Amino acid sequence: MPLPRSRQKVLTCLSFILIALSSCGGRASQCNQLISAINRAESFVGDYEQSINQSLTQISGAQGLEDIKTAANSYIEAVSEASNQTSTLAQDITDLNLADDQLSGYRDRYANVLTQSADALTAAQSAMQPIADAETEADFSASFNTFQTQTSTAYEQLQTADSSGSTLIENINTYCAP
Repeated sequence: MPLPRSRQKVLTCLSFILIALSSCGGRASQCNQLISAINRAESFVGDYEQSINQSLTQISGAQGLEDIKTAANSYIEAVSEASNQTSTLAQDITDLNLADDQLSGYRDRYANVLTQSADALTAAQSAMQPIADAETEADFSASFNTFQTQTSTAYEQLQTADSSGSTLIENINTYCAP
């Protein structure tokens, strides 16, 4: 027995509503996946910044070449770890399977920001290596200007990536807002 016409319309409307809700739920789930991955990346930043800053404080308080070299090696280790973890986070975010085109674009751009940050950290690490390798104060002095220039450039790259990341996070939050 066929359904009355008005009941068919109600069921059709309910079907469309369910389809719409399920697609919203899919988007919400994808938003949660992306936001969760970004939160892991953002929480990690505070950890590595603290390690790097401790190493820089050690360098600034160094009393002689050996202290400088020890602190430089500590800095290199902290920056290397940060670079490796940032690269891993970029890959984790890239690996997220997101069907929503807008979220996929945000994912790709944020992974790119992390890759740029990892590259800048690697550049900062390379800039410190001649300081760590200095055998004499003359070696240290000769490499210091290059170190300053290269770390300044790396810092600017990190600032640019951070700014881009902040803008992306705002856009994602707006897009994913309930």
